[in-house]
Amino acid sequence: MSKLPDDKEKNIYKEIIVFLLISFLIPALCVWGRENSSNSIVDLVIYGIEGASPALAAVIVVKFISKKSLGKFLYEKYLLNLSLRKCVLGIFIPFSILSLEK
Repeated sequence: MSKLPDDKEKNIYKEIIVFLLISFLIPALCVWGRENSSNSIVDLVIYGIEGASPALAAVIVVKFISKKSLGKFLYEKYLLNLSLRKCVLGIFIPFSILSLEK
């Protein structure tokens, strides 16, 4: 017999589905906006929004769908699990690749 998902699992699925929909809908609307725009500055702003659409979708889902505090969410994801080793590797690996490139 299969186990039915509880309310928490349903909410997680809902958040994932809404995130995916928003992160694909924003670029689609931005492409449509750029095609219908004749101003190059507006095109540049729309292009920036299009590039930031996954981050915007995540903020929208956390703030409005899951009803969590955005500050608390970012603190849990970024500062709570901060490790010096990860920071050093994040700086050292790109630096070594760039220095070997020359």
